[in-house]
Amino acid sequence: MKTQTPDVDGALDDPRLARDGFDAAIFRELIARYQRGELTESQSLAGLLEPPRPGDVQPLPGEGTPAHEACRAVGEGAFREGAVAALVVA
Repeated sequence: MKTQTPDVDGALDDPRLARDGFDAAIFRELIARYQRGELTESQSLAGLLEPPRPGDVQPLPGEGTPAHEACRAVGEGAFREGAVAALVVA
């Protein structure tokens, strides 16, 4: 399946994306579903959304430390299992 934007198709096949676990076929299918109108706005979140409280956000442990590797493993596992759609690291 191809998107309607050829330059996007080429970018989706970048081996660096695949190396990092990006699945171009799944992404293309999401684009197709969106274009067919199958993906719509929903109210899937229940409850109150609040900003992080003091102490909720912890600094990432230093690179190369066991704690850093443990954090990396948890994050990579969450991405593989589809538990995370996007992540922002500040």
